[in-house]
Amino acid sequence: PDGDLSGVGFLQGDVFNAGSVRPDSSAGRLTILGNYTQAVTGTFIAEVGGPNAGTHYDQLMVSSNAVLGGTLDLRLINSYAPDLTNRFQILACGSRLGQFANLVGADAGKSVAFLPAYDTNAVWLNLAFATGPSVIAASPSGLIGDTFDRFILTFSELLLSSSFTAADIALTGTVGTIAVNAPQLLSNTTWQITF
Repeated sequence: PDGDLSGVGFLQGDVFNAGSVRPDSSAGRLTILGNYTQAVTGTFIAEVGGPNAGTHYDQLMVSSNAVLGGTLDLRLINSYAPDLTNRFQILACGSRLGQFANLVGADAGKSVAFLPAYDTNAVWLNLAFATGPSVIAASPSGLIGDTFDRFILTFSELLLSSSFTAADIALTGTVGTIAVNAPQLLSNTTWQITF
């Protein structure tokens, strides 16, 4: 459409987006049983309000090919503030060609920015520091069912001990803020955080 397509559920047939596509008016999942093509004038609007696809954040499922262009418009909802370890699969498809040319709404709060990552059959939203070095790996990551007392962060560049302290880390659990110990340098770019 060169208008707006919004909703959840299943849509049979190919979709050519020259306007906007958004799964629902709050977080939801829209499944296209066919191909999805987004023109230069097209916009995919994705809302992020928590860690679960289809219920907390928008997800577009395409059973066949997705050809991407145009704009990815990201919107935070429900006062959600994602952490660096969160990752969101906003598009899943049989195969993907191209990338979004423009990104709107990259600011995820707390000096963190959304960073799209492209796989052969998906588009993910990773998070990175809005300025300075970026976290390129975190362990453990995603939804974690087990209790743990530490995690490892690998940064895109060297961090000096004097410039990375416990005061730079905001860690939140189900019961609120979690106090962290001073970060421990494991290698030039890898740090261990204990709490």
